[in-house]
Amino acid sequence: MAVRYKKKAFFKKKAVFFTVTAIILISVMYMSINAYNINRLRERSFLVEDRVKSVDYFIGDIEKDIERGSYIASFRALLGIQQHITSTGEYLSDLDSVFTEILVNGTINSSYVSVMNDTELNKWIDKIRYEASKYSISFDYDIVDVELVHIDPWVVETRLNVILNISDTRGTSRWIRNQTINSTLGIELYEDPVYTINTLGRVINVIQETNITDFVTGNETSNLTYHVENSIYKASNSSPSYLMRLEGDFGSSCYGIESFVNLRKLETAGFIIEDKSCIDYIYFSVDDPQSWAINHTFNWLRIDNESNHLAIYEVVNITG
Repeated sequence: MAVRYKKKAFFKKKAVFFTVTAIILISVMYMSINAYNINRLRERSFLVEDRVKSVDYFIGDIEKDIERGSYIASFRALLGIQQHITSTGEYLSDLDSVFTEILVNGTINSSYVSVMNDTELNKWIDKIRYEASKYSISFDYDIVDVELVHIDPWVVETRLNVILNISDTRGTSRWIRNQTINSTLGIELYEDPVYTINTLGRVINVIQETNITDFVTGNETSNLTYHVENSIYKASNSSPSYLMRLEGDFGSSCYGIESFVNLRKLETAGFIIEDKSCIDYIYFSVDDPQSWAINHTFNWLRIDNESNHLAIYEVVNITG
């Protein structure tokens, strides 16, 4: 009996040993598998994080590209509008709709404007979409609104409200952003449509800001005569802005600009000279306020005083 009991005790100890060993082995295997899975999840999370960062950086590049594209398209769109006004001999009836059409589609009244040269926004964004596809990024957009506004007399700004829909084709991430992308553009060196239309395209006047601050000193009028002879522009809140001029609106604006019409150039171009104020938006309008000849200048130069012009151009003491 004693021997049998010892055998039982021996087998019981052996069974416990194997059980403990099995538990340890299973625990080790479980921990190994768990560690492997954790490492895989960690690696995957790192990969996803890197991918998300890459797409996020790409979005920043997309926004910069659209801003650059908006600038180029805006520059050419204004050239296209200038070309359209010259060819039709008419002001725009709705600047907002014309600008939006040419900026986005490159067309005016559905006819392609060659000066756009495939720089319109739709073409520009197609190029961005193609580049995005190389990096397995899906890119779509919706242009909600386009504005063209002055931010000072010499600068206009294109404001593009666009919804960007960007996703990783691998399914790691997706962004939907409503962005307002602004690009600014100087108006100098564009043609003034007021001259183009009222002279039938015979006298072209390019916008150039004057650097003259003192027009007359005593009887010395050389600065004024230079300013007048070259039809250079001065900011004036009683005059129409450049954008207003595109629509033939001769009202006043805080972003207004004005120049003097060189009547000698008009006469050379075959026009009969009128005896009225030479300030452009007055000379080319039906308005004819009282005006005065200016001594020590040109015999054809006359200036009105409707908006304190005599004092602004410092000629109060030399009127004829």
